[in-house]
Amino acid sequence: MSKRIGIKTPKKSKPSYLNAILMTGIVLFVLGISGMIYLHFKAFTNLVKENIQLSVYFGLSKSEIEIKQIQKRIETESFVKSCQYISADDALQEYISKYNEDPEQFLDFNPLPASLDLYLNAEYVNPDSMAVVEQLLMDKYHFNRSQIKTDRDLVYSIDHDFGQAGLIIGGVVIILLIIVVLMIDSSIKLAMYSNRFLLRNMLLVGANRSFITRPYTNRALLNGLLSGLLADMAILATLYAARNYFPDISLLQDLSLWVILFASVITLGMFISWLSTYRAVNRYLHMKLEELY
Repeated sequence: MSKRIGIKTPKKSKPSYLNAILMTGIVLFVLGISGMIYLHFKAFTNLVKENIQLSVYFGLSKSEIEIKQIQKRIETESFVKSCQYISADDALQEYISKYNEDPEQFLDFNPLPASLDLYLNAEYVNPDSMAVVEQLLMDKYHFNRSQIKTDRDLVYSIDHDFGQAGLIIGGVVIILLIIVVLMIDSSIKLAMYSNRFLLRNMLLVGANRSFITRPYTNRALLNGLLSGLLADMAILATLYAARNYFPDISLLQDLSLWVILFASVITLGMFISWLSTYRAVNRYLHMKLEELY
């Protein structure tokens, strides 16, 4: 059959997958960078908290053997990250180097007692938990309150200030997540717009909705995977560049958390791409013909 003159054969259009992949990758990169900042902030907060010491002082009559026996027991407690024994001689040398005077010259004996410096796990370094820890030391190890020393004002300040900053950063990450979802959804809807008539024609010739939708959602999963991988590579490049300028940043990195972050970026990209494509395809399938124009 000859073609009718003056009538063009319709061509099957394809969604602009490249634009959708790049747009999705960019917004996932922004979200991933926000997650990276949050992880570094949390790690820095924990590092600061775990360097706050709680000191327990002993009477001059306590021998080194007795103190080290107590040290071994305290080190088994769940709230203790590390415990360091400071002898009376070590305490004296530290005092001399700090204040440039030797009290032993005036008193004819070393007045500084031996002590244990406790460094707690980060989750216990807050005013309420510290109070519980101090009470446990008094009840279980029979210390007096005067023997236990810590900078309570510093603990309160760090817990309050870092907590407020963490809430702000967490809020920014949530807002960015909402923006990411909306932007990816919009870019995918725009990519599917050029195929709205093809979707409708497939429905008119008898194809069911699941048959029509499946190829697009499968492609959306692949696009989301590619976008997530692009975002992860960009995040890694940014992290590598940051380490060149700030070498100490490596101290704040936890490999397991980074694996979770990279996997989350890919999973989020795939899920949002799949969901947005599914919604867009079904939206056009349910439209009336005149609404497609």
